[in-house]
Amino acid sequence: ARREEERRQAEANRRSAYVQMVKEYLDARRYGQTYILSNRYADTVQYKYSNYRNVSRSTVLVDIEKGWNRWIYRSYTLHSIGVKGNVLEIVYRFDLSEGNGRKTASGYTKETWHMNDNGQIYYWDEVINKNYAPSLSPGMEQLY
Repeated sequence: ARREEERRQAEANRRSAYVQMVKEYLDARRYGQTYILSNRYADTVQYKYSNYRNVSRSTVLVDIEKGWNRWIYRSYTLHSIGVKGNVLEIVYRFDLSEGNGRKTASGYTKETWHMNDNGQIYYWDEVINKNYAPSLSPGMEQLY
């Protein structure tokens, strides 16, 4: 009975850690905190916007910062989190606006992270849908 309780507690801690990590990630994106995001990525990342080639962590961060420079006002609302092995999926709503307020963008994103043993992303992908939140992939354990 004690081992089962320890296993349940470890599982609850793992779930809580993933949820906290994702919330910190979205806050860092909202507030433009590159130093927090830099810890999320491995030294090299297979990155969607480099046609899934391996690029350096700094290349990924520069690309993210370019988006921040365009979309000055950013809001993210977490919809769901799923995990299976070392793969994490996060689905969230985004609302973006240029500094002058003339151009806006909104919709839903599903990011897929493959993480190494240190919890850093070494493969990053996303699917954007303007009208509805994408579903978690089959077999994902929903954490949020």
